[in-house]
Amino acid sequence: MNKSTFFLAINLSIPLASLLISLAAPLRAQIEPPEGSPAPTATTSGGTRPTQTCLKSIPKVSQRLMVLNPSKTIGLTRSDQPTLFVYIPRNEAHALEFSLFDEKKRGLYQTTLSIHNQSGLIRVAFPSDAPKLVQGKNYYWTVAVICNIDDRTEDQIIGGWIQHRTLSEDISRLLPIERIELYARKGFWYDAFSEWAMLHQQQPHHPMVKQAWTNLIEAIGLPTSLLP
Repeated sequence: MNKSTFFLAINLSIPLASLLISLAAPLRAQIEPPEGSPAPTATTSGGTRPTQTCLKSIPKVSQRLMVLNPSKTIGLTRSDQPTLFVYIPRNEAHALEFSLFDEKKRGLYQTTLSIHNQSGLIRVAFPSDAPKLVQGKNYYWTVAVICNIDDRTEDQIIGGWIQHRTLSEDISRLLPIERIELYARKGFWYDAFSEWAMLHQQQPHHPMVKQAWTNLIEAIGLPTSLLP
């Protein structure tokens, strides 16, 4: 595996003018996702459950380590070096480890990142030297929360399937909120959440941004009580 410095970013610097939402484009109350290609068997996007964990016990949904992608289908992306999103509860972790595998689970790339007890919605972007995804091929990725660098059996691990594919629809004239809905309806979950994250960075309290989050979370089967 190729090891390199990994890039994680929570803050996005996107011009506000490009993110303005027009109230003339109402958001659908619900998103009807496509069936999508089923994920290969014997895999899961849920977290592992070791006896010891550095994730703090909180009696709410926020204690769960989660992937923002349907667990039973392959999430699509238009990008050959996409952005991934995971939800990490409050923790005492030392670092994260990102790994990328091909369809047969052969390792392609691996790197680590110090997170300094960061929690919540975490945006992880492929670094420039990571392998580019080939269109039409399935890949599996994992994020491991490293609780004890000397005992990796305590890691909490989540992951998901991803495929790089071309979107047939022209999105150049769509508003950001419309692109989110289109991406979700077509199964391009990684792009839907990336688009949403840009909006949320600039307009976190806009009701349509909040509704878009609820719609996305409901569509992938996560609790609506999950806050970004």
